[in-house]
Formats: sequence, C-alpha cells, structure tokens
Amino acid sequence: MKFSVLNLKKIIEPIWAHRPGFGINPKTGKSRKQNILEQSTTPQDKRILEKLKIKKKDKVLAIAGFYASWASKIQEAGAIVSYSDISSSMVNYVKKKIKIRFFEYITANYELIPKAVKKYDWTFVFEACNGSQGLPIAYLRSLLNNKGGILVYYDREGKDNVSTGNKPHLYPAIVTTLAKLYNTKFLIKKIYFEGHTRITPISKIPHMVFWLFTNQEARQKALLDLNTIDLIFNKRNINLKEDSRKLNISPNELKDSLKRISQLSKLIKKEFTKTIEVK
Repeated sequence: MKFSVLNLKKIIEPIWAHRPGFGINPKTGKSRKQNILEQSTTPQDKRILEKLKIKKKDKVLAIAGFYASWASKIQEAGAIVSYSDISSSMVNYVKKKIKIRFFEYITANYELIPKAVKKYDWTFVFEACNGSQGLPIAYLRSLLNNKGGILVYYDREGKDNVSTGNKPHLYPAIVTTLAKLYNTKFLIKKIYFEGHTRITPISKIPHMVFWLFTNQEARQKALLDLNTIDLIFNKRNINLKEDSRKLNISPNELKDSLKRISQLSKLIKKEFTKTIEVK
C-alpha cells in the first residue's frame, strides 16, 4: 500500500529568506529593492476586529507577519498578538521599528507553529508566501487553536489591479479541503476595510477573507495528523503496527491519518510531496 504525502523535510527548506527593504521579483524570482516598507495594504479600520470576527483579548498568532502592517493594527485594536516570521532580520526589524509591542516575537517556519493545543484563539495570515508549499500545513495547525484560522488577501482592482498569483484558487481550496477532511465549518466573504495601499490613499479596500473554524473533533484529528507528519519526516516506509504504537493509536487510525495527509498533499506542488510505502 502506498500513499503520496507531504514531505515536510523538503517543505521547510525556505525558497528565500526576505529582509527589510527587499522583495522578490515575480517574473525573475530574484531579490529586488523595495522603497515602501509595508504590506500591500495597511488597514486603518476602527471595526477591524469585528470584521475579522476577532474579539478583544483574543490571542492571535500572526504568521508570515512581514512588515506587521496588519498584525500591528490587530494588536492596536485590542487583541493579544504574537508576531512571527521565518526571517530573523524581519523579526528584528519589527522589534526595532514598529512602535506597537507584540506579546511575543517568534522566528519560525509557519508550518511549525503553533505547537501547543489551545495556546492561541486564532492563527492570522495576510497574503502568505509559498501558498502551494507549506501554507496548507500552517492552516492545518490553526485547527489546534481555540477558534481557528483567518486567511486574508487584497482583492486588487482599479489602478492596483495586478496579479494575486494563485491565491484566488488556492486559499478557497485550502479552506474547503480542510473543512471537509476535519468535519468543521468555514466561511468566505469579500469585505471592505478602511485603509491604504502602497499607491493609493485611505479608502474602502476590498479583501477576501477566509475563516476556518475548529472544534474538538477537528482539533484531535489535526493533532494526530501533525504527529504523523512528524513521524514520517525522514521515512519512506512505515510499519502500521509498529509505528501506530509509537503514536499510541491503532493501525486503522494511522491509516486514516495517512489518507487525510494524502488528500492535503494534493494542494501542494508535487516537488514537495513524497511516496510512503505502508506495510
């Protein structure tokens, strides 16, 4: 029996580690200077928490935080935000340059956090990079939270009508696939936030917002599958009886876990998957 599964070892090898003042040219894939040190939109909306369904004092893990344009406004509005990014230079920049003080500053691959169940209420991400590489795993981890995960991207139009890459296709696929696999609810809405873009003044800006809501069943299955992903990190072969004992589950539970991971791997580029032989 064989399964095509996520190759976490390959996934967590970063394509590039961004640094303040630089970005990636989408045409060449090479680093280039950027004069504007903020995300593609910066919200200035008094109702930002209400629109995101975040309550004051909710604990929010902001992954792929970049320049913290969104994370800082969510913190300012009354949530308790932990800022994270894969780039240590970006984390240090935010510590020094962003006046808002976050509850935590974390340097980590977003595929690896959160680790603990119910440490946070929400995982939040605005226009995360490498969506077809590791974002499905990061969003799977959001099911460990008390409430779930929130994905947002700027729905570009007018003067700023440039490509949003695979986000319009990938984000809905991530949310709906996880909701189906883990028997939980999701919501997708177009929402206008007051704010500005890199090239336009304050106005009502359209964004697509994707919520994945967790529950106890989803939380337990997600934890099991994340443990299975760790188990197969360096493996190409597993023994159902022996390896299920390592996870303190039955062979059938391990098989079901591999099936879910196999479905999740369809959201990821083939180069970041591998085949596991099961005995």
